[in-house]
Amino acid sequence: MGDVAVFYNSEGQEIYRMQDGRKRITPTVIANDKLNAFNKAHTGSKTSVKSLQKLGTTYNTKAFSDFFDKNSKAFKADYIGSTNLKNATSVEVDGKTIDKNNLRAEATANTVLKDGVVTVGNNPATSNNSMTGADPDKPGNEPNKTGNIHLHPTEKTTTVQVDTQYGATVFTIYGGTPSSADYTEYDRSGNGSMYVMVDAKFIYLYNGSPSQTIKVPRK
Repeated sequence: MGDVAVFYNSEGQEIYRMQDGRKRITPTVIANDKLNAFNKAHTGSKTSVKSLQKLGTTYNTKAFSDFFDKNSKAFKADYIGSTNLKNATSVEVDGKTIDKNNLRAEATANTVLKDGVVTVGNNPATSNNSMTGADPDKPGNEPNKTGNIHLHPTEKTTTVQVDTQYGATVFTIYGGTPSSADYTEYDRSGNGSMYVMVDAKFIYLYNGSPSQTIKVPRK
C-alpha cells in the first residue's frame, strides 16, 4: 500500500518497517556489520526513518519507476536473441500473432550511489534493440557508478515464436523476475550494491542469488 519504509538484511529478508508517508515502499538494505547498531537504533526512543536509513543503503524506487515509464517504449526491438526481426515472416507472443514492429526492447542505464541512496545515473539509457538482453557496460562510466538498472518489456515470462524463411525459433522473454543471465551478470561485476530490474508492475533488487531478490511494487 506504500507509505512505508521497509528494511532488509543483506540476504533480502525483511527485518523491520515503519511508516514514512511517501506513498510508496522505500527499501533500505542493512549490511551485516551494521545489524547490531540497527537493532539498537530502531528500539530506541528517538527512532526515525532517516536515522535508520543512515545505517544502510536506500534504493530510490520512484526514480526506478520513472526509468520504466520513460524507456519502456523508447527502443524498438530489432532482434530477439541473435535473430534479426527484419527476416521474420510472422511473430507470435504466447500463441497470438502480433506486428513485429510493435515489439519493444530492453533498456539499461547506470545506477549511482550518492549520500547512501542508489538511484538512476545521469548517462542516457541505452539498448541493444533486443527483447532478450541489455549490455550493462553500454551506458559507460560516470561518477559514483554502483551497478545498473534495466527493464523487461513484458510483465510476465512470455514465449515468443519467430518464423523466418530459415525456420521457426522459440524464445523465452523473462518478465516478473530477473533472468538467470541477470543473476550471472551480477556475479561478474557486482560490488555490494544490488542491481535493479523493473517491469510494468514491480521493481526487483537483486544480487547473484535468486533467493535474496527483493520485490517491491512500483506504485
